[in-house]
Amino acid sequence: MTIEIGIAQCDEAQAILDLQKRAFASEVRVYGCEIAPVCEPVEHLLRDMGEAVVLVARTTDGEVVGHVRGHQMEDGSVLVRRFCVDPDWQCQGIGGKLLDEVEQSTSPTTYYWLQAGAKSPDNVAYYRRRGYVEVGRERKNENVTFVNMRKTVA
Repeated sequence: MTIEIGIAQCDEAQAILDLQKRAFASEVRVYGCEIAPVCEPVEHLLRDMGEAVVLVARTTDGEVVGHVRGHQMEDGSVLVRRFCVDPDWQCQGIGGKLLDEVEQSTSPTTYYWLQAGAKSPDNVAYYRRRGYVEVGRERKNENVTFVNMRKTVA
């Protein structure tokens, strides 16, 4: 089946939030607590649709199977957030296409950055393969520590 990457539409908001719950369910189990992507209110997503580059991966049937957001920051960098692919659709190149597209769709920048969970070594390794390097760690609470990662643009 063909996958199309495109700008998210407001009428896809609930499908995106449902996708986030499926995709981040494994992270909830690892960390033993709720994390922002699984309890995000629809209002936050709709706000982001007006302020950021919000992309989805859609099947030819219109099913949303992937999602990412690129937020242009005041310093000119781009924060990559809520990157996820439906567990049933992983390992098919969808994530790479989403990251490529969010990087191409945001304003020119000197670097992209994101946060990955420290207890998720496969995710950290994936971002390293995509050119991101660890630049620090941030402890959110007793259960969650983020690995701060950056990809510098040549």
